[in-house]
Amino acid sequence: MALAAFAFAACEPINTRDEMPVPLTEQQIKEQIVIDVRATVPGGNQIVVENKSIYGGRWVFPTGTSNRKNDTIVMFPPGNYIIQFNATTAGGIATVEKSITIDKLTHDLTPPYSYLIGNLGQGVTWVYAKDHPTGSFWGMVASYDWEEFWWFPDYTGETFDNEFTFTYDKGFTFIQDGVKGTFKLNPSTMELTLNNPHLHMYDLDMGQGQDVMDAGIFQIKVLNENELVLLQKYPADAGYDWIWRFKRKGYTYPVE
Repeated sequence: MALAAFAFAACEPINTRDEMPVPLTEQQIKEQIVIDVRATVPGGNQIVVENKSIYGGRWVFPTGTSNRKNDTIVMFPPGNYIIQFNATTAGGIATVEKSITIDKLTHDLTPPYSYLIGNLGQGVTWVYAKDHPTGSFWGMVASYDWEEFWWFPDYTGETFDNEFTFTYDKGFTFIQDGVKGTFKLNPSTMELTLNNPHLHMYDLDMGQGQDVMDAGIFQIKVLNENELVLLQKYPADAGYDWIWRFKRKGYTYPVE
């Protein structure tokens, strides 16, 4: 009888296995992701982002991304922005967001904007580079090589004293000889769009050329602290393009 009882007891299951944890829901994971997004100066364009959670991940800004846990970036232009943090978790990517409003420029911009409109958007004035070492500041170039000048028009009687200012004043402003317009710059492609530009153009090319000019789309081929070179692409069958070379007002090319 005792043996039978022992045998029965030995056959009873032993429930000592650990219980499997219940997976967290997406909402529970998001509640664990604590981030901070703030401007270093109230309303300013320099912001600090901090990841205070146990998860790694990637920040996503309108201007790019960052894999750093904490980072500091300069935003431009002013406006309302959504900053994302994509956390890498056992259950996949969980995204949390913070909004921030930028209403003033308090920290220096970065190129290409800083070259075109100044460190704080205060404006940069450009003039024709009439003293460029090549002697050519406007004309026809090969469609396959913008640096291959084909023809520099005779500008007898023209002074080319025009001034062109790019600035940011509650919007992207382009001022040509005192007349205000607007502009748009794509930093990725360096495409510059001008609203109603009136750059010099050779009289005999005003037909097809005027259509291209009216579109106001230029490629920036050179942009630095002192130089700005704009190229306008013509239709492929034309075989040529037009170029305008400017310099920062007050800059003088060194004499070699």
